[in-house]
Amino acid sequence: MHGNVGGHATELTGSIPIKSEFAKNKYILPLRGTWHVGYAASFHTGHRWAIPEEFALDIAKVGESGLSHKGDGTRFDDYYAYGADVLGAANGRVISMANDQLEDASAMQRPDETQEAYFARLQKEQGERFAKGLTAITGNYVMIDHGKNEYSFYAHLQPGSVRVHVGDQVKVDDVIGARFIWQFNRAASSLSRMR
Repeated sequence: MHGNVGGHATELTGSIPIKSEFAKNKYILPLRGTWHVGYAASFHTGHRWAIPEEFALDIAKVGESGLSHKGDGTRFDDYYAYGADVLGAANGRVISMANDQLEDASAMQRPDETQEAYFARLQKEQGERFAKGLTAITGNYVMIDHGKNEYSFYAHLQPGSVRVHVGDQVKVDDVIGARFIWQFNRAASSLSRMR
């Protein structure tokens, strides 16, 4: 965490133990380095609108500025998460994947668009994507069967970056693809505003 203590820039590091009684397998965070979970499973998340997404984590990389992007955030490669390796969270077998979905620049917040207008447009477009099927929402993805009736699903991967195929065995920490982005949106992307 980056912050300001007594007028001086400060970096604090710590760990929080997470105890999960319900998972039968052991999982790792599928990204290297320090990341921020913008949305997680709860009754108050934006993911509650669709069953396939209700337990999803939206994970973003945050820079020293507290923003998820450099520059003005209008290009995909402005985002720190863009192109980061996505790792297998546990050993398993690939059961489904897509690697040919194009990046959709229309999902980005427009420079002249207010946060309210952006969210309204995005909600409408999400409904349209959902009607088109799974890959219209997830983009490029990998689904892994970890056994014991547990699966992981990695969505929003960069086009052409998926390195695994259906039937491949994946080990924990194997690179399976490259991160696309999850855009906090420019108007509300600082951590202080997200709290």
